[in-house]
Amino acid sequence: MAEPAASQLFAAMRKDIDLTDPTATPSPSASPDASASASAEPTPSETVPAYDKTLQPITVANGSGAPARTQEIMQALTAGGFTQLAQLAARPVTATAVYYAAGFEDVAADVAALLGIPATQVLPAAGVAGVQVYLGSDLVGGTPSGDAPVELPSDIVNQTAGDVVCQQANPELIVR
Repeated sequence: MAEPAASQLFAAMRKDIDLTDPTATPSPSASPDASASASAEPTPSETVPAYDKTLQPITVANGSGAPARTQEIMQALTAGGFTQLAQLAARPVTATAVYYAAGFEDVAADVAALLGIPATQVLPAAGVAGVQVYLGSDLVGGTPSGDAPVELPSDIVNQTAGDVVCQQANPELIVR
């Protein structure tokens, strides 16, 4: 799966969004009923990332034109569990982006979700060590939030096993 579609799909899955109805809100009934399976092992209430947040290098480059924004973003990252933070001087830019080095895709997606940055603005970049949040003028106001709406790939096929029609293939993926 290509970027940014993969990031969008995984962000939707992390937020438990029904892919057959992206406008629906996540339902608490998605968890298994405890009375139905008393012998099953308890499941953790939070998913634990496959990496240690305290070891991930995150750099904040402020190109927003609002100097105080760097500290606000760094505080939000610290509250999210990231502790290896650094700052960079940056040229002014209009659009905020999260850049990542090879192997840091999951970390970048989590940082973007924490700051409310859309998955379409999470991009691989050569020359970046770890993850770099490049603040643009579009992120000057407001508080970063993980409650930002999730964008789904436009070509997602949303069928369930309960559908009585055959599975539809994504026409963009058919090779002849």
